[in-house]
Amino acid sequence: MNESMKKIVVEYGLYAAAVTILFSTYAYVMDELLMISSWAQSLVFVISLVVLILGVRAYKKTNGGFATFKEAFTAFVLASFIATVFSFAFGQILQVVDGDLGNRLADGMVENMRDMMPGEALENAAKFSGAEDGEAYLDDLHEQIANPGLVGTIKQLFMSLAFYVVIGLVVAAVSKKNRPEFE
Repeated sequence: MNESMKKIVVEYGLYAAAVTILFSTYAYVMDELLMISSWAQSLVFVISLVVLILGVRAYKKTNGGFATFKEAFTAFVLASFIATVFSFAFGQILQVVDGDLGNRLADGMVENMRDMMPGEALENAAKFSGAEDGEAYLDDLHEQIANPGLVGTIKQLFMSLAFYVVIGLVVAAVSKKNRPEFE
């Protein structure tokens, strides 16, 4: 990896992390339930994605307008890795500092599930998951969200990274522009 790519990957990875960290801070201060709001999370994801794509574009610009598939993929994935790790670390620090945050967020998510799933759908979800009934299912869900444990936490991190890898494949395929063989 050349120096210009290293610089751009770090810079845009930190920009994307800043988007998530600033949103999390805002949500924590103003309304914690924004942290579990699907529209707010979608908006933050789209903004972060745009920042990461701009990072690939910046790399292409410094490389004379060219980037192979590998270069575009590497720029995107490494920047998203930096963003994910910093954002994830901030979230973990926030939960350590405010030990009850996980429970409050889990309470909000369980309430959202109750509102979104009428009684029959909730009972079907409970049967599918092996729980006795809808309330037992929601209790289990609350516990998994509030206290994911080390394995659950690592699993969340790797799932986020895997998601960005898949998106990186698409971004790299769209962004690639090879140098002409004969100039």
